Amino acid sequence: MTLVFAQSTAGFWHTLTSDFSHQEKFALCIVLIGCVTAIAITTISLCGAVWYHLRKGERETELVRDLLHQGRSAEEIEKIVRPADGWSRAWERCLRKKEA
Repeated sequence: MTLVFAQSTAGFWHTLTSDFSHQEKFALCIVLIGCVTAIAITTISLCGAVWYHLRKGERETELVRDLLHQGRSAEEIEKIVRPADGWSRAWERCLRKKEA
């Protein structure tokens, strides 16, 4: 079965490129290699991003579980797990000044 597929693929490739010069065949191979490389890089990047986010969620869940086991309150856990960035802190300080 594989041999038949390989022969039919080779025949298709030969029929497709029979009118091409050697330079055109070389350029076509370079383009195909570039496309395959781009697809491979995209696939690997997406898989890596998914794996990273899954592992991050697992680590965060484990951290929350450990903090609950230590007896921390929900507010403390929220501050530890999702600390405010610099802009959020500056905005909170600004709002506190206006209230006072």
